[in-house]
Amino acid sequence: RMVLEEINGTSLLEEVMVEFMQRYPDLVIHKNLQLECFMMADNFLLKMVMHNLLDNVVKYAGKQPINVELVEEGNKYLIKIMDAGPGIPDAEKLKIFDKFYATKTAKGTGLGLHLCRRVVETHKGTINVGDAEGGGSIFTIAIPKV
Repeated sequence: RMVLEEINGTSLLEEVMVEFMQRYPDLVIHKNLQLECFMMADNFLLKMVMHNLLDNVVKYAGKQPINVELVEEGNKYLIKIMDAGPGIPDAEKLKIFDKFYATKTAKGTGLGLHLCRRVVETHKGTINVGDAEGGGSIFTIAIPKV
C-alpha cells in the first residue's frame, strides 16, 4: 500500500547514493543535487525505483561512472540517471518498461523497469529512456512538485 507524504527528494537521492556506494565502493557517481526539492511521494517506493535503475546501470554498463542529476522544470522535478555504457537500441527502448520484457543478455525477470514505471505513474509522474550525450543511456523521472 502506497503511503504518500511530503518528502525531501534531495535527501532521498542523497540516501540512495550513500547506500549504493556502500554496495559498490569502486563505482564513481557524479551527482548534481544542489536543488532542494519537496514532493508528495512514498519514500520506500521511490527509493526502490532509484535502486533498481542504478542496479540496471551497473548490470548493463559495468563500472562506468554514473551521473545523477536533479533539476527543476516547470511544475515538476526531473531526476536524471546517465551512464556511459553501450546504450539501448531504439527498438528496445520501446519495450523495456513492458511487463516480463528482458533482453537476451539480461539476468532478470523483466519486472524491474515495469515496476519502476508503475511506481512513478502512481506518483503522477513519468519515466523514459533516451540516449545520453556522448553515448550510454539516460533515464529521466519526472515527479510533480508539491
